[in-house]
Amino acid sequence: MDSIIIFFLIVPPLIISLFLLLNSNPNRQPHHVNLPPGPRTLPVIGNLHQLAGSLPHRAFRDLAHTHGPIMHVQLAQISTIIISSPALAKQALKTHDLALATRPTSLASRILFYNNTNIAFTPYGDYWRQLRKICSLQLLSAKKVRSFGPILRNEFEGFVKLLSEGEAINVHEKVSEMVNNVVCVSSFGDNCRQRRELLEIVDRFGKELSGFYLADLFPDYEFVSVILGRKSRLLKLRRSFDEILDEILEDRRRRGSDGDGDGEVSDDEDILEVLLRIKEEGGFGFAFTNDNIKAIFADIFAAGTDTSSITIEWAMTEMMRNPIVMHKVQTEVREAFNGKKTITEKDLQSLNYLQLVIKETLRLHSPVPLLLPRECREQCRIGGYDIHVNQKVMINAWACATDPEYWEDAESFKPERFEKTSVDFMGNDYEFIPFGAGRRMCPGVTFGLRSVEFFLAHMLYFYDWSLPDGLSPTDIDMTETEGVFTGKKDHLRLVPTFYRTATVDGAF
Repeated sequence: MDSIIIFFLIVPPLIISLFLLLNSNPNRQPHHVNLPPGPRTLPVIGNLHQLAGSLPHRAFRDLAHTHGPIMHVQLAQISTIIISSPALAKQALKTHDLALATRPTSLASRILFYNNTNIAFTPYGDYWRQLRKICSLQLLSAKKVRSFGPILRNEFEGFVKLLSEGEAINVHEKVSEMVNNVVCVSSFGDNCRQRRELLEIVDRFGKELSGFYLADLFPDYEFVSVILGRKSRLLKLRRSFDEILDEILEDRRRRGSDGDGDGEVSDDEDILEVLLRIKEEGGFGFAFTNDNIKAIFADIFAAGTDTSSITIEWAMTEMMRNPIVMHKVQTEVREAFNGKKTITEKDLQSLNYLQLVIKETLRLHSPVPLLLPRECREQCRIGGYDIHVNQKVMINAWACATDPEYWEDAESFKPERFEKTSVDFMGNDYEFIPFGAGRRMCPGVTFGLRSVEFFLAHMLYFYDWSLPDGLSPTDIDMTETEGVFTGKKDHLRLVPTFYRTATVDGAF
């Protein structure tokens, strides 16, 4: 963000040309529209200067304290509505869900997700509906996610073998590798050799999708991204992903032509097998190509790896800062697992306090605090104000989840707050929507939560955890990263000590 402001300060000719041509931008709202209130704007950059030096979800929450729970901001050429209250989020995501069902496009999403043919960014319409159906019924159904249990167990076994007692580990690094391996094996089977390369590429995807870039703020001047080299960088990154996926697809084609498969649908199908079967069967009213398959995998890796690993790291961070919570949840896990040869899904579901810890972590540290933006396709009214066609609408889920009108002591970590409430994160309670709500709610919730529950439970069962180098809980830096996914900037480092009464083999 700061670099954008500096760019404008040192390149005045560009600023002048943009200012002179700004009136031609079709995204600007008609004068007769009754827009929500908002902060005063500057020429050309609009309200961008008010985001400099602050994380967007926090800056927008602070601006909402002055201008109200629905406000209009001008992000350069992009007219944007920011919603920061549960009541108005409900209007946007339920009452006017259909009017706001599509997504705005960006240079990065068009290039990295094969012209927005993935699930998250594809425009609303028949193609999106078919993708959603494929995802909910075949790729990430509850039955399919349950079939990933052996993969989770195998990956945790590998995690255990990599740890050295008494040696500090980077929690984010180890957990990301473990989660990425789960995504790889569930996607491509045991033969995926490119796990580390995929993890590196997915990490770069996240960086390119984060923050504000000139081409997206000034869509009339996309050529600037060509001049500055961003477009070529995105294309190069996409080619790297292409090469890996092409190799995997060709390997699967060869194995199929050798007669390895019998043509029968199996519960053990990996995600690639499901998608190739769908491609072969057809019947969806559109051509389902290899690029469509790649776009879906780009989605699965970008969302599946980052959101789960971020949530696990934040949960461990909050438990280290709250030793009473850590003791309580470890006691629950160890009593539930003690003496069991196999940990079942039913065992995980019995961990009530762990579920509260995960909920409270998602409330305070939503992996995506600003939900992926919607774009208005039909004019509607929210909170008495007009939302016009093509206008971007952003829901500040973090502001909703820390709204003091809905949450007592809203910014404190208190898992017990969920003991006597039915509030959940499945899209019906708008004060708690870390995965969104309505038609565009994240379809991978079940898959992501399964990984989070499994790995946290096993990490807490097998190990005691301590801070390195004599650090105390109050020394933990809670600074967040900027971007679509908001993780911990200074990654948590912990020292594992093996829990002596546990037997590793007995848990798998």
